[in-house]
Amino acid sequence: MVILSFSIIIYSLVITSNKVQNQAQVEKDTLTSKLLSMLTITDSIMFERVKSSMKLLIERGSADQAPELATAVDVRGSTANNLAVNAMEQASQFELVDNLMPLWVAQRHCLAAMVTSICVYQRYFIKGDSNRANGTKLAAKGNAIQEINNDRAYYGQVDILSNPYLTGYEPMRDNAAKVIGMWLTRQI
Repeated sequence: MVILSFSIIIYSLVITSNKVQNQAQVEKDTLTSKLLSMLTITDSIMFERVKSSMKLLIERGSADQAPELATAVDVRGSTANNLAVNAMEQASQFELVDNLMPLWVAQRHCLAAMVTSICVYQRYFIKGDSNRANGTKLAAKGNAIQEINNDRAYYGQVDILSNPYLTGYEPMRDNAAKVIGMWLTRQI
């Protein structure tokens, strides 16, 4: 009789344990699904901000005339062609990006840059030492560069200065529609 009672108790514990484990797994799966849905929505909102910021950057950067390549310039040890945007050479000039920053930072929005295929010229990204990240060499084999080299935009996650960001890269074209660099925005 004791053995039968003990067996019934063990059987009940096993059944109860299985029910609890199954219920926990269902709740875990439900919460995981909800979390993934929320993250997908958040990513979508952030990418829309990156895209709208890109539109504004290109609009303001092409307001007077199409960008063009200018003479070679050295930016913190990197030599590449300078970019002339709205007829103003951009190496060490920060007005375009800086004038957009109050609109974006107030909304925890985006940061921007203009780059050639070699290095960043005008960037509001600040490195850990509080200096602008001008002259940063771009990852030559990165997804963004590959897309730009194929005359396509790239929107996705990119590591910038060893940190992951949601970014947008659009080809920067001159009057002849030749790709001479790229526009860049990223979510902060």
